[in-house]
Amino acid sequence: MLNNRVKIPHFNEKVQISERANVHETADVMRQIIEIESKKPYVLNLARELSISLNEPYKSAFVLSNFAFNAATFEPDTNGIQVIKTPAATLRTKRGNCVDYTVLIGAIANALNIPVIIKVVAIGDGENFGHVYPIVNGLPCDVVPYQRQDGTEHLHRKNETVVYPIEKEYNKYFIVEI
Repeated sequence: MLNNRVKIPHFNEKVQISERANVHETADVMRQIIEIESKKPYVLNLARELSISLNEPYKSAFVLSNFAFNAATFEPDTNGIQVIKTPAATLRTKRGNCVDYTVLIGAIANALNIPVIIKVVAIGDGENFGHVYPIVNGLPCDVVPYQRQDGTEHLHRKNETVVYPIEKEYNKYFIVEI
């Protein structure tokens, strides 16, 4: 995945969102974390190591999707509590959810000034927003559909598993620009 040239900070920072925060407030905190973390040397080094490039939008989205998929296994937050991990925390714990994957991918892309938006969607026919993923340079980087929601996917995943930038159609969504 990565060689040892990229040093991931030893701290595992995360932000816990108020139980009363609405989905728009949560997305705004995600945006802020992406902006802050994208300026840190370890994120810029990750972007360089992964050869992310504004000039190759599909390749960059493909590489970012696969990096996030292989860097962490899906782990939902505790019911009623929304936690947003920094990229360092996600990479150190090797666990995350759609929010954490979005922050990880978004920060790496943003570090190189590649356009990123956060897309928050309602799942199925529901009215409640329940999923989020980044759109990088116009391409979706939604890795959660490839994960098992019970967190056991990593036990059965083969190292050569490849994921592709995909996007389902959602009836209800909103976006937040970075």
